[in-house]
Amino acid sequence: YILVHGPDTKDKYDNFVNGLLALKALTRKIVIEMPSFRKSLIDEIEDNYEFILDYFKTCVNNGFEICLDTAHLFANGLNVDDMINLMEEFKGNFHFIHLNGNLNNVGEKDKHTFILDENSKLKDVDKLLTYISTLENVICIMEIKTLNYTLYKNMCEKYGLKIVDREIH
Repeated sequence: YILVHGPDTKDKYDNFVNGLLALKALTRKIVIEMPSFRKSLIDEIEDNYEFILDYFKTCVNNGFEICLDTAHLFANGLNVDDMINLMEEFKGNFHFIHLNGNLNNVGEKDKHTFILDENSKLKDVDKLLTYISTLENVICIMEIKTLNYTLYKNMCEKYGLKIVDREIH
């Protein structure tokens, strides 16, 4: 797999399909991750959920898998219920979730933190993790640096998620 961030600005978004067509020529499995949007793109969006739905449909309809990043989805205006609806909509079109909390507000560049961090602005995480635990063939990746394996292990045990061995961590 090769992970590529999708467009985050208005100018890049205007060339979204052309970029996807160029990536289709590669022989590897390409996964498109939606980043947190910049102001130039945010200013163009009327309905956050519908825009994000169309964004991912564009990827899937062009033959790509998607990667859902919870911090990015939050930064782009989605709440946990929206995220769950999105995951339901695209079941089978993603195998990776970047499972991150976000220390910043909606509409701001994301700042990743542990998904259960009490300072994260992303709320209803229990509901999200409970839902994610029902998904099959999905790998969750937490994009934060910590040596605290026990922190991850406790979360995984609580929600029935599998975790990599301590040696791999």
